[in-house]
Amino acid sequence: MPKQLKFQLTADELAELGKASKHDKRPEVRQRATAIRLLGLGEKPVQVAKVMSVSKVSIYKWWQHYQSKGVEGLANLPKGRPETKANAAYLH
Repeated sequence: MPKQLKFQLTADELAELGKASKHDKRPEVRQRATAIRLLGLGEKPVQVAKVMSVSKVSIYKWWQHYQSKGVEGLANLPKGRPETKANAAYLH
């Protein structure tokens, strides 16, 4: 049987997520913070996914990102090619 996740948040985390869901400039962070806050308030992942019009898998991924990096983990990763690690001397 799979491990049961406990979606528990402290009062400070709920406040932080509430602020992010209302005032963050990034729309994806606002959406994801709202979803995580709903989980913390006791909603089931299936219900949150339905309300947010996303898959249940997305909800679990967002929870993992929030647990590891906080609100900043809810932002999209930068697009484009990563910077090269080679310096000028190596390229020459």
